[in-house]
Amino acid sequence: MANALVYSVTYSGGVEQSRVEKSNTITTAAIDKITSIGTYVAPVQTDNTNGATALCNDGSLSYSATHSGTCSHHGGVAVWYK
Repeated sequence: MANALVYSVTYSGGVEQSRVEKSNTITTAAIDKITSIGTYVAPVQTDNTNGATALCNDGSLSYSATHSGTCSHHGGVAVWYK
């Protein structure tokens, strides 16, 4: 957002004596829509996990026996099933 500021400045002998703000106007209109930045992908909801232990953030299923390293190449774990 940009503003246009207008001041009244008084000088005496080339030296500024006072400065009074006369107006402060917004010169850039607001955007009336939602904007976003990023690459978030909502996890896929599924009831048919076929024994999967986790749903990864990229939508793939993991069948890892332990939590350590699960979905490490898929953006992390979105949902644990077991």
